[in-house]
Amino acid sequence: MKQHITIEQLSKLTDKQQIKLQKWWMKHSDNHSFNEKGDQIWDSAMVGKIPFELPLLTIGQMIEFLDDLDLEVCISKPHLTQYDVSIYDKYTDKVTLDIDEGFYQSEELCDALWKAVKEVLEEKND
Repeated sequence: MKQHITIEQLSKLTDKQQIKLQKWWMKHSDNHSFNEKGDQIWDSAMVGKIPFELPLLTIGQMIEFLDDLDLEVCISKPHLTQYDVSIYDKYTDKVTLDIDEGFYQSEELCDALWKAVKEVLEEKND
């Protein structure tokens, strides 16, 4: 099972999304970044044109990110080959993802969560 996002996935974030992710990351200084091989890294991952560290988020860190925004994560695997991830506002139970199905699917849980995180980074205000 894939445990964290890749540098390629990070590089697809817009500048706005990168800044929002960095702001969250800096509040969680006990978190650590990892490279593609899973080795812990401490220096900057130069993604796009923004010269600061961006994390290769783990499954747990993505859930924590969403939780910090008062979003509830619902994970299921109704089909043996794909995970479904839905995100709800904790207080209204409203589905917050702007997709037709109401959830993101992927063969990897990490990738389904990343799709939700990317959308939240685009939509949520600071």
